[in-house]
Amino acid sequence: MDSQVISCDHVVIGSGIAGLWTAIHLAERGSVAVLTKSTLRESSTEYAQGGIAVALCPMDTPELHEQDTLEAGAGLCDEPAVRVLTQEGPQAVQELIDRGAQFDRENGTLLYGREAAHRTTRIVHAYGDATGAEVERTAIEAAGELPTITTYEESAAAELIIADGECAGVEVVRIPGGQRMRFIANSVLIATGGAGSLFLYSTNPPVATADGMALALRAGCALQDMEFVQFHPTALASEGYPKFLISEAVRGEGAVLVNSEGRAFMGEYHQLADLAPRDVVARAIVSEMRKQGGQHVRLDFSPIPAARIKERFPGILDELRKRGFDPLHSAKAVCVWGVRELRRARGQPAGQQLTAGRAGVRQTHRGDNGPTGPSTRRPAAEG
Repeated sequence: MDSQVISCDHVVIGSGIAGLWTAIHLAERGSVAVLTKSTLRESSTEYAQGGIAVALCPMDTPELHEQDTLEAGAGLCDEPAVRVLTQEGPQAVQELIDRGAQFDRENGTLLYGREAAHRTTRIVHAYGDATGAEVERTAIEAAGELPTITTYEESAAAELIIADGECAGVEVVRIPGGQRMRFIANSVLIATGGAGSLFLYSTNPPVATADGMALALRAGCALQDMEFVQFHPTALASEGYPKFLISEAVRGEGAVLVNSEGRAFMGEYHQLADLAPRDVVARAIVSEMRKQGGQHVRLDFSPIPAARIKERFPGILDELRKRGFDPLHSAKAVCVWGVRELRRARGQPAGQQLTAGRAGVRQTHRGDNGPTGPSTRRPAAEG
């Protein structure tokens, strides 16, 4: 069957915040095709809960945010990249607001939460714990208003087109019927998300299958930083896949990890206790599970007032109740375990092939201390 040929200036593979935001800015420079193998909303962005780390609070500064990020990165961060992220973050979030993102406010003032490894409250959030869903909604609506952007849902990128050593486009297969399309473009951006679904346990949505990494590798690109695998510290220990993520913002509000004896243990592993960097928390959980014969550790919500839980974490509370847990009325804390997801790999540019988001090198996020993005309907990918 002959392929339908579509010519455009730019192709963006992926419809999460990295892909859509890039498409919005590329729209000023020509025609843009956005490809996604599922629906536009089905991405890790949609399911992120906690919020976006950004120095917008009057008591905060980009310099403090940079210090926290570098400390959490344990010497592995690219300092210039961290500086770009922390210095430009406020402007990027303000652009989201200008484009209609509704972050939580009180009397017109943005509300800020706290997450691991941050010395202060700098996490802007939306609808309590649905930040990503709001960010994704904003990006989809903004992209939809631009006539130079065309979206192609249920269109899976199958192979990069390489001509004379440069990337000239991408071969695409339509999911419903197998129809082939060939996109010819001046640049191709890979923003396909992470690889969480390659692992037995993950909080990523099922679409996170390392497609972009595979595309780049097959095209002859080198993959970088494959050793960086993030273990998200807290996911609900229950049946089903993907696992339901419980945002670290819950610990930012005061929840405490406890072992099978009901004893808080994070203070033994790090001076920030339950707000230690994610890698420290994940290793501590594994250590405690080994000590107690494989039993899951628990997350004690009791330090958080019930009204605050309802206000800040309505989606998490609803999902926990559906699964038989009620942190408002149960003497038992919620069972959690550490979950891992592959996050960082990049293909070196082949011509005008570029990468962004979880499909790209995240040298600012090795400490997971930069912008994060949302969801409440099911397990979330956060960070």
